[in-house]
Amino acid sequence: MFLFVPVPISHIVALVGDPTYLPCDISTTHEGDSVHLVLWYREDLGTSVYSVDARDRDFGIAERWSDDTVFSNRAYFMPDKKPAELGVDHIREEDAGIYRCRVDFQIGQTRNSKVNLTVIGIPELCADWPIWRKFELPEKNGGRFEEQLLSVAKFSTTESC
Repeated sequence: MFLFVPVPISHIVALVGDPTYLPCDISTTHEGDSVHLVLWYREDLGTSVYSVDARDRDFGIAERWSDDTVFSNRAYFMPDKKPAELGVDHIREEDAGIYRCRVDFQIGQTRNSKVNLTVIGIPELCADWPIWRKFELPEKNGGRFEEQLLSVAKFSTTESC
């Protein structure tokens, strides 16, 4: 009989272009235990997208790898954070998804956790809509309001300009 252990999930919301931090608990409760391997997966892909391999070496000089088609050189692991974090610079809309962090220990049982990353896009600015500035004229003009056309623009979140 198999025992189903639920995997904890965190929810992170990020804006396109911002740095984003995905948590992963690498702490251990076993005395003398250490992290051997940290693997990050994106649920829709079959292979890992980032790894930290400390097998046969100190964790401080662990080998780090990032999938060139996913994060490439935008990702870095921060083991000293509590919990540890996978940092991703310049987050993109296509980075959104559910990620799983798998931690293999020398002694302790493998630990998995998930992060649901939502990425909010910023509307593109395109030509077509007028942008007006409203301002009050000095008292000598009776305090009336005037409008001035500043620029012409439109916002689009679904198609490029």
